[in-house]
Parts: sequence; structure tokens; C-alpha cells
Amino acid sequence: MLARLAVAAGRIKVDSIEVALAEGGTGEPVVLVHGLLSDGRALLDATRTLAGRFRVLAPDLPGFGGSDKPRSYLYSPEGFGAFVVRLARALGLARYAVVGAGSGRAAAAAAARRDPDRVVMAAALREPLCAVVLARTLLSRRQSYAARKLAETLLRGGARGAGLPAFERTGELAAALAEAFARARQSAADERVDEAAERERAEELDQKDKARRRLRVLN
Repeated sequence: MLARLAVAAGRIKVDSIEVALAEGGTGEPVVLVHGLLSDGRALLDATRTLAGRFRVLAPDLPGFGGSDKPRSYLYSPEGFGAFVVRLARALGLARYAVVGAGSGRAAAAAAARRDPDRVVMAAALREPLCAVVLARTLLSRRQSYAARKLAETLLRGGARGAGLPAFERTGELAAALAEAFARARQSAADERVDEAAERERAEELDQKDKARRRLRVLN
């Protein structure tokens, strides 16, 4: 039986929008993107295995749950993808993974396209069905508006998350995420070695150039 997940719940401002954010675990950051059937907290609870290895961040998307619900927001996969990137910047994440559930997989794919230098992996996971979220969507005029706009975009072909690797089990997803972060760390280490070598080479050329100039002066 899995241990109870300790969740920190708070709010963060992303641009002008206040967002409810649930967080659990420590380590490399993984941003969860819910769809129409859940919210951030429900998705975090359903994937608590990930919090045993990573810092898992699960926002309520704008228009849903405890987040602001501006009527003029772009409730689409591209709009939510841009939101994920801005959230990562607001949190100061140097690199991160994005996991989308249900319709959130299209937003995860959009975030990876927008921020390829920092997103180490974008993946898809089955979304848990949360009755409370569904009831809230039906009862809240603003949330039902956001859900309707997102659904309309998806029906028009605005979903581009089909190419993401999909996982049925969070254990398998955790292993794939660990590999992706390991590759990113190795790549960053290789880049630092290359940069150091370039600096040494530049300094060596500079010293040789100074030596040549001194010889010309002496001659």
C-alpha cells in the first residue's frame, strides 16, 4: 500500500493570473497538466508514485479548479502550453518534464514545442476520473465556459499530443523520466566541458597573439 502523499498547496501568480498549485516530493521537477476530468490535486494524488522520485508540480489550469477564470483567456492546448512554460519560468525551473493527462497531453506537447531547451521530456498518462471536478464544471458557469472552449478547440483538430510517449503505469513513467533527466544532466556536463575547452583554446590563441606582437615590437 502506498504511503499517504504529503502535499503542499498554495497559489502563484503567472503573469496576471493567480493559479492554485499543489506540490509534492523532491528532486527534478515534473509539471502535471490535467484535462477535463480532473484538476491538479486529483492528478497529483493519482500519480503519487512520481512524488517518491521527483518534485511534482500540479497546477489547476486557468479557468479550472481554484485558479482564476478570465473570460478572455485562450482556452486551448496552445494557450495552456504557453501557460506551462510561463509557470516554469515563474518557478525558476532550469529544466523540467511535462506530463499531460487526457486532453492535457496536447498542452504538454505544446509546452515541449515552445520550450525545447528546458523540457527534457513530454509524456502522456491516463487521466483519473474525478467526480468532484465534473460536478464543479457543471455547476460553475466560468469553469464550464473554459471547458467548452477547450473542447471546441480539441474537436476542431487543435490537439497535437498524439506523438507523445504514453504510459499506463506511473512506475514505468518514473523510470522514463529518470532516464530523460540523466541524459539532460550528461548533456549539460558535456556542454560545460566543451565551453571550458573553448575558453582554454581562446586564451591560448590570445597568449600566442600577444607573444607575436611583442616579437614584432622587439624586431
